[in-house]
Amino acid sequence: MYNENAFKKNKTHNEELKNKKHISKKVMLKKPKRVRNFFKNRIFFIPNFVTSISVCLGMQAIYLIFNGGIEYSVLCICAAAFIDGIDGRIARYLNSSSEFGKTLDSLADFLSFSIAPTLVIYFYKLQNWANFGWSCCIFFVLCMAFRLARFSSDKSDSEAFTGIPAPAAGLLVFTPLAVEKVLKISLCPAFFSITLLFVSFGMIGKFKTIALNKINVKHGMSHIVFGICASLIVLATTYIWLTALLIGLLYISHVSYAMLRYEKVDC
Repeated sequence: MYNENAFKKNKTHNEELKNKKHISKKVMLKKPKRVRNFFKNRIFFIPNFVTSISVCLGMQAIYLIFNGGIEYSVLCICAAAFIDGIDGRIARYLNSSSEFGKTLDSLADFLSFSIAPTLVIYFYKLQNWANFGWSCCIFFVLCMAFRLARFSSDKSDSEAFTGIPAPAAGLLVFTPLAVEKVLKISLCPAFFSITLLFVSFGMIGKFKTIALNKINVKHGMSHIVFGICASLIVLATTYIWLTALLIGLLYISHVSYAMLRYEKVDC
């Protein structure tokens, strides 16, 4: 009798141990899923956070305009352009693209490449041309708004942009400023106004430009692209305005090449 009772107790004890082990295994399996779901549900914040940095840089650029830091303001806008080029890639890599992120990106572009650049140009050179200079700035801002609205409503996944994209337009308006710094001359305000008008018409134009952020670099060419980028960064640390002027001229050449290329394709 004693042996039977002891046997039953051992049996129930072993069953309890098995049940505990089975439950603990289930809990251990659930934990990684919970962690995975936690990051999966919040991973879309990462590209939006990167885009938010662009907004902060745009505001910092405006702040520096009124505190005697025109050159640092231009640097903030350049940094915002770099961030604008990588936030989309981050979103696609993490598979976290959303309408919210696209809208936030357009608002960040409007601040960093429309409001900030026009204020820099106006307070740097166009103050003496108060009426005409300010009218050119308003026209640029309007064209930027039209450009971004067209981009937001475009649902096609084309490898080409229609018109000059916002970051490029926001940087191209500094071309006369770069010419002044490199050649150490003082240009007439008319050059700045004409540049604003030309870039404005370029944004709302119907011609095609190559979407540089959508170009897939082949593995064999990656070291060449890396070398060019590294050279430009090294050159920028010493001759920042010369580098800016070279990049501006290269982009203008690229626009001419893209117009001819897509014109032949359409024909």
